[in-house]
Amino acid sequence: MRSRRLVYLGSNDPAAPLSCEGRELSPGEAVELRHRRSPWRAGQEIERVIIGSHRSRADVLLEGSGIRPEHVRVYLPASDGPVDFRPLHEGAASLAGRPIEALEWTPLAGGEEIELGPYRFRYEVTVVGGSQLA
Repeated sequence: MRSRRLVYLGSNDPAAPLSCEGRELSPGEAVELRHRRSPWRAGQEIERVIIGSHRSRADVLLEGSGIRPEHVRVYLPASDGPVDFRPLHEGAASLAGRPIEALEWTPLAGGEEIELGPYRFRYEVTVVGGSQLA
């Protein structure tokens, strides 16, 4: 089984703290990407994870400067394969410094650096009970 997560690398704006589920994040902390709140049918081949600030819809509740209620969506396949990353608004996300257009599908394999507003993350995939893949 695979675990997918975002590792918080810090902010480009030191005056912009970021909290996850009501607790301030520190650089190096990981946020698991998993379905928690958003409406989505269980048992599908793909699990959709919403990252944002909406308390009843965001599966990963991030609160900080510029984080929208539904900031980005991540689509996780049940089996092996690339993860699809999709910002919902212009300027919502960058990958390795390159802005991603709103609604653009971007595959993630692991190790990519992602920016959500002023906040930087690294996408990681690990095998539960095993080693880190990327």
